[in-house]
Amino acid sequence: MAVAFPIPLAQFSDRLVIDQLTLFCPQLTAESRTGGGQIIRAAMGEPLWQGEIRLKPLRPDCGRSVQAVLDLLGRPGASFLFSPKGYAGPAATAILSAVAANNRDVTLSGLPAGTRIPADAFLSFTYGSSPTRYAFHQVAFAATANGAGQVTVEVSPIVRPGWTAGLTVQLGRPVLQAMRRGRDPGALVYYRQARPSYRTGGAFEFIQKLV
Repeated sequence: MAVAFPIPLAQFSDRLVIDQLTLFCPQLTAESRTGGGQIIRAAMGEPLWQGEIRLKPLRPDCGRSVQAVLDLLGRPGASFLFSPKGYAGPAATAILSAVAANNRDVTLSGLPAGTRIPADAFLSFTYGSSPTRYAFHQVAFAATANGAGQVTVEVSPIVRPGWTAGLTVQLGRPVLQAMRRGRDPGALVYYRQARPSYRTGGAFEFIQKLV
């Protein structure tokens, strides 16, 4: 039976034995300078989360199963869900109450009073339908929920149109929808003999999928 995209966490990314994860969201800008020395910057495209996953040494059978899914993810439109392993965010969910006009300040509610949101925390929520979209953001400055369980945090990248008040926000286990990327689909994961029963871990790159 054909798998539905995005591939659920339990069917792919949760099974990966990750040695090293790189995750970042570059701002694509063009920069110019006036005769008076003023720096002018303009956005050139949507900032998207991207990175690289390096795997620990795998048994040959495990390596082949990972490679099989990666080959599948090379198809147009294919995607998978990913939650950063080793990330220890606040063990809570929240409600998306409001997003300010600047699309950066997000108000969350429904948290236990005194819940601290650290400066590097991730948060995610889903919105829309056909397709469902996965929003994934990082908190810029630490903040603490007040006695009513409400807190406002600045996030990056900005919140895109389509959100609605009342959505559930994941803090403890945020989820990103991603696509595998690479120039040569056959060279993203490669195994050379390291020990009789194990092979070296491979690596592959990914980028956020919005639609």
